[in-house]
Amino acid sequence: MNHCNVRGSEAYCGDSAHILLNEQIGAAQIAGINLRSLRNNIDGTFDLCELQSKLRHRDHEPISKLVLVKNTIDGKIVPQSWLKELVSFCKKYNLKLHMDEAKLWNASVGSGIPAKEIVSGFGSVTFCLSKGLEIAFFISGK
Repeated sequence: MNHCNVRGSEAYCGDSAHILLNEQIGAAQIAGINLRSLRNNIDGTFDLCELQSKLRHRDHEPISKLVLVKNTIDGKIVPQSWLKELVSFCKKYNLKLHMDEAKLWNASVGSGIPAKEIVSGFGSVTFCLSKGLEIAFFISGK
């Protein structure tokens, strides 16, 4: 809701994203956010051309606001090179970025990339300490 601060906003995410599969109704009911899915590739990425084709430009359509990325997804670490491309894409189209990084530490250790670098360029990140550490969760952002 921080990034989609206008009812009728639209957020984009992969079709394997937890927020789409398990929390979709909450985004619509609580915040008036439409979630629009993009086909996830086997490595957890999605096609930026498909995302571009789904962006809204007309006044009577939902307002394109946010891109949500799940990392890790199905145990796979999303490639850092793609995340950098996505950050550039979102800057170009004035879209905010949120990472559902429930297993941030797993992605960091598995990739050898510091957690700070993995989430660089994202306006907010959710990470969960209960997955592997048995602690509650945090939401962090600018």
